[in-house]
Amino acid sequence: MIGEYISALSNSAALCERPKAYLVWGVDDATYKIVGTEFQYRKMKKENEELEAWLSRMLSLRINFRFFEVPMDEGMVVLMEIPCAEKQPVQFAGGEYLIPHHMNCDGKSE
Repeated sequence: MIGEYISALSNSAALCERPKAYLVWGVDDATYKIVGTEFQYRKMKKENEELEAWLSRMLSLRINFRFFEVPMDEGMVVLMEIPCAEKQPVQFAGGEYLIPHHMNCDGKSE
């Protein structure tokens, strides 16, 4: 699912003329309150491969996504910075994705 999100966010950032998009763990979607996360991307594996390497292999175009861990009083927040697609859509496992049609370029429901 993370791979589809990377594709969707990268492609949608390009359509919205934004240089980057972000995927965030540890913040409540509805209230935007910090709740912390147990997500540890460095320890995760997919098909016996480290998550970052697996994602890079499954994505085409190659994009330089980055993870950031931000310790907060309320718990750990993890950010994934995703650059916008350039020249052609970013695919994950052969599929091209976008954010849902009911979301606008500010990430809010219309």
